[in-house]
Amino acid sequence: MSKSKVESLLEKAKLGFSTLEVDKKYQDKALQFLHEWMSNKDFEIYQPQLEFMIENEDWDYLLDCFYQVIPFGTGGRRGEVGIGPNRINQWTIRSSAQGHSQYLINQHGDDAKKKGVVLAYGVREYIPAEV
Repeated sequence: MSKSKVESLLEKAKLGFSTLEVDKKYQDKALQFLHEWMSNKDFEIYQPQLEFMIENEDWDYLLDCFYQVIPFGTGGRRGEVGIGPNRINQWTIRSSAQGHSQYLINQHGDDAKKKGVVLAYGVREYIPAEV
């Protein structure tokens, strides 16, 4: 997405978020993540959907998708499948795996690389959006 298109969409999102009764710190964080997802080539597959959401002024949902990174709790990461760092998607799954790997290495050193891990799958079906 071109830089001018990103800036235009971000400005529209900023104005839209300002209509919500939500603390500005959450609006600012959502805008920061939106900027990253709209301008980073790694998130290119999501950009048409982001543009659609902004053009359709879906401010509540958009803010909820982007105001935080989905937390990791005692049951792992649980939440709605969708776009943004506050949803379950390819990005959040990859960051979970990376974070868990780093934790195991920090706790157990190189010995962690020799031991196995268990991968479990949820019962929900996830089909990534196609462009």
